[in-house]
Amino acid sequence: MPLVQKNGVIIEVSADQFPAPIPPSIEDIRAVTFLTRRAFCLALAIANILPPAEAIDAAKGNWPATFDAALAGLPDAEKIAAQIEWATAQNVQRTHPLLAMLALEANISAAQVDTLFGIATA
Repeated sequence: MPLVQKNGVIIEVSADQFPAPIPPSIEDIRAVTFLTRRAFCLALAIANILPPAEAIDAAKGNWPATFDAALAGLPDAEKIAAQIEWATAQNVQRTHPLLAMLALEANISAAQVDTLFGIATA
């Protein structure tokens, strides 16, 4: 039987007194999931979201033309910030707001984005 400390006293408890672990939610998983820019660009090319030449260029930190539409309508300062973010990012976070904008513009569902990141969804 496992031993635990309760109020400074070590006591023996049965395993059935411990609650079953709660599995993480999809939001919890997304919050900690990322890909390197290299892996992300490769996933985009394999999924035919970016043409191969653009994926290669994007992996180098260059802004792909396919992403341009996602920035349409944003103030110039926000466009510049997004492109600098891309150019300097080593990793692409699953929950980054820029990724949400790109997915929305490309009509890519959350489940499809999860698949790009290797997250299995039901």
